[in-house]
Amino acid sequence: MKNSKHSIGLILLSALLMFFSCEKDNPSGEAAPSLSVEQYFPNSGKAGTLVTIKGEGFSTSMAENIVEFSGVMAEVFSATSTELVVLAPESGSTGKITLKNGSQTTEVGNYTYQSLSVSRVSPANGPAGSNIRITGEGFGSLTQPAKVTINDSVALVVNISDTLIVAKVPSGAGTGVVKVLVDEMESTGAIFTYQEIKEIKPLTGGKGTQITLTGEGFETVKENNHVYFNDKQATVVEASPEKLVILAPEGIETNKVSVVINGQKTVSDAIFSVVPLPTISSVSPLSGPVGAEITIKGSTFSTIADENKVLINGKEIPLEKDPTSTELVVRYPANIGSGKIEVVVNDQKVVGPEFVNQDLGIIKVSPESGLAGTEVTIEGTGFSHDMLKNKVSFNGVAAQITFADEKSIKVIAPTNLSTGVLKVEVGGLSAEAPQAFRRAGVMTITRDLTSLDFNYSKIVIDSHGNLYVSGSSTITKVTPEGSTSVFVSGLSGIVGMDILNDVIYIADWNSVKKVAADGTVTTIPTAPIGPRGLTVDSKGDLYYSSSWSGISKITVSTGTVQSMNTGSASDKCRIVVAPDGTIYHSFDDYQGIINRTLPGARGLNWLGQHEGYGYQDGPVSTAKLAYGPTALGMTAEGNLIIMDSNNLALRQVDLKEQTVSTLVKVERGFEDGDLSSAKWGSINDITIDKEGNVYLLDVGQAAIRKVIFK
Repeated sequence: MKNSKHSIGLILLSALLMFFSCEKDNPSGEAAPSLSVEQYFPNSGKAGTLVTIKGEGFSTSMAENIVEFSGVMAEVFSATSTELVVLAPESGSTGKITLKNGSQTTEVGNYTYQSLSVSRVSPANGPAGSNIRITGEGFGSLTQPAKVTINDSVALVVNISDTLIVAKVPSGAGTGVVKVLVDEMESTGAIFTYQEIKEIKPLTGGKGTQITLTGEGFETVKENNHVYFNDKQATVVEASPEKLVILAPEGIETNKVSVVINGQKTVSDAIFSVVPLPTISSVSPLSGPVGAEITIKGSTFSTIADENKVLINGKEIPLEKDPTSTELVVRYPANIGSGKIEVVVNDQKVVGPEFVNQDLGIIKVSPESGLAGTEVTIEGTGFSHDMLKNKVSFNGVAAQITFADEKSIKVIAPTNLSTGVLKVEVGGLSAEAPQAFRRAGVMTITRDLTSLDFNYSKIVIDSHGNLYVSGSSTITKVTPEGSTSVFVSGLSGIVGMDILNDVIYIADWNSVKKVAADGTVTTIPTAPIGPRGLTVDSKGDLYYSSSWSGISKITVSTGTVQSMNTGSASDKCRIVVAPDGTIYHSFDDYQGIINRTLPGARGLNWLGQHEGYGYQDGPVSTAKLAYGPTALGMTAEGNLIIMDSNNLALRQVDLKEQTVSTLVKVERGFEDGDLSSAKWGSINDITIDKEGNVYLLDVGQAAIRKVIFK
């Protein structure tokens, strides 16, 4: 019994000694990693060649790492827990390298004693097309050039000596070892990490957009990946060898993406485009029951479904249909409640109106604009078939209901109609139309004009709303009520007309004249001129076109004439001179081009392309007009209006945003009504009143048409 107790004590003591010994080697108490080798290089060389072994489970004590080349012990030159550097022994021979650490032994690989050896590859990472320097010995050959491969893909040798090779990384090489082959000898160097950005998603967005880069050769440590858009660095939030997730930085601009790792830059083929924030222009309906289909219209939505999110009351709702750049459709689910509609496109958020969960809702209004007396059809849910139980108002003014059932109501727009909210009330519930009903449409002021010139007749308006129309030798006055009278007659041949402070200026053949409010005509002395068209600027100076000679300016106070260096100009299309002196004009009657001449600069094509006429809204750089715009005008807000006659459209250019939109587009003919049903013919000229209404000189119908927008 005594001997038994003694034996148990010895066993416990041994166990304690082993435990404390382990604690000393691994103070953290975690299990030490098992011995393993990831790579070694070079795999050949002479005695004394430095061989690097990388892996795990190595001892930091050089003496505890036993490395043998075909059974011959090698000197360990340096040691860390993940890397050993050893010297190939003098008496070693070609064969296996083994590594022993304590009770663990592993096979490193084969080592060949020969004159060829790869000692270093620098840099150890990079993209296709970058150069790597391979140092070693035995690269020279008298029979054939050395061959280099990266991950078994042949690399182009750019330069070579007996101890240095410069090679170009081949496209699509992938990550793998670098090999050099000389005179049937082969030496393997370190693993080269191939870098490539294969995909960017999404491709559009702005500051704060979360972007995923997929590819290869990225670092797993986030901080070791440096991602840039030009000179703006992005934040890396997630990293793996095949994927980086980043946040677009402040000040990001449209550009390619670059990733820099260990000083080596990889640039994407794809471009990340910075786009404006999404906008919501209308939501239809703004109220409705569970199951209602909701259409959200706006701009800068993504056509890729998973790049859009729609939320109501903070809860995400899946898309019902494939998205377009201007429309998203969802179906209102149960248990959401009423709340704000939000659209998030690639982490760019816009907040829209509130959606109300109720039976009553307006889905569609047709037409969406009109004048007093227009019949308007309202489609939706929750209406009453009893007309007396429905109330409809336009901007607070009650309308007469002519028909009603549960899904539609017909009303007549009231006499004192103004632009505003269209509302339906039924049984204590209230619903608003998706967008304001616009008091807008086309009406005829007069259809009694005579002696019109299809090339040069013009129209202007004075501060009292009186209109003036030029013929070849007369000016006709038209009152706001449509009464016509001859204002001036006996002129030589009017080819241009404009107005400033109720004084009319005309180009009368080879001279310019002014007509006072009482009809008195006086000639303005000038140098010899041959004007076609006429525009007066805010200072009272005059501008006219002379076809290929471009636009000239008459300084009225001195009568001097100077070329404005605009380039070719249409004789028929009215010129616009902005308050800052910028000139806008049609380039040619057979092109859809507007030229812009900045003060002191030469005129350049600004909107439209040569032979690229058509019909397209959007940025000035891509928008299209039909050939031969006939007039330009400028609103009080500083936007440019274009009479795009051959598209039968009035177009507007927001000069701040440099974007083109369509105000109204009609069919050819003659019909008054709302903007969706009106028709007009050949429009020679336009003028704009202080309320923003546009008057069209419809020479084909001998009429003045008023386009009401407000």
